[in-house]
Amino acid sequence: MTNLKIFDSHIHVWDLEAQRLDWLRSVDSVLHRSFSFADLKHAYADVGKNGLADVELAGAVHIEADVADPADEDARIKALLSHEPLIQGFVTHSHLQKNMHVTPGAVGVREVLHNDDIARGRCLESSFTAGCRNLSSQAKVFDLCIRTPELTDFHATYEDCANLRVVIDHCGNAQRLDDAFAANMRALAEYPNVYCKLSGLSYDSPTDAYQLLEFLGKIFGPQRLMFASNWPVIGLYSDLYTHISALREVFGDDPRVFSDTARDVYNLEGN
Repeated sequence: MTNLKIFDSHIHVWDLEAQRLDWLRSVDSVLHRSFSFADLKHAYADVGKNGLADVELAGAVHIEADVADPADEDARIKALLSHEPLIQGFVTHSHLQKNMHVTPGAVGVREVLHNDDIARGRCLESSFTAGCRNLSSQAKVFDLCIRTPELTDFHATYEDCANLRVVIDHCGNAQRLDDAFAANMRALAEYPNVYCKLSGLSYDSPTDAYQLLEFLGKIFGPQRLMFASNWPVIGLYSDLYTHISALREVFGDDPRVFSDTARDVYNLEGN
C-alpha cells in the first residue's frame, strides 16, 4: 500500500484543569483526563508502530466537545491553530436560532442533539430551522450529532433549508443496519449537500460494522464520505488502528474518503 495521508475530520482536545465537560461523568474513566493535540499525534505514531507504518496524519478539524464554556474553548482552539499547522479548522458550538452568534473563523457549527437531557423534537423547532437558514447564508457547515431514530425528524426540517451543507456525525450514531436507519439515511443522501463522517463504530460485531460502511459507501459514494476518528472518544468503543484498518478494507486508500471530501466540505486547503 502507498503512503496514506489522513485528514482527520473529527478530533477533540480538552484540559480538565481548566475546562468542565459535564458529560464525562456518565462515561468510562478512560476519558477522565486531559487530552492534548500532542497526545493525538502520539496516537497516530502508535498506529504506525503497531503495523500501519504508511499512515500519516496530514491535518485535522477540531470539533467542539460540548464543554460548559464554549467561548473559552474557541479561544483555546484558536490559540492552538496559531502554532499547530496540522489543525486547519474548528467547528464551534452554538444553539441554533435566527440571530445566533458564530465565532469568527469557525468553519462550522454543532449543536449536540444526542445527549440524554435533550428532548426529542429539538430539530423540529422553528428556531432550529431558522438557525439552519442562518448557517446556510453564512456558508457554514452544520455537524449533525443526533440519535439514530431522530434522523427522520431532521429530514423533515432539512427540506426547508437544503442549501445548507450538513455533515452527519458518527454514521448517524448507528451500530447496525436496520430498515428504519437505511430508509432515513437514503432519504438524506438524496440531497447533494449532505455528507457523512465515518466514525463511531465499535467493531464489537465486525459484520454489522462492515455492513454499515458498505451501505454508506453505496448511498453517499466516496465523494460525500469522510474519515473521522472521534479521538479521544473512540477509546470508549474502539481504537485508531482497528478503525483505520476497517475503512481501508472497505474503501481502499481512496483520497476522497481519507482527505479530499473533508477539505472540500470545510473549505480547507492543503495536501
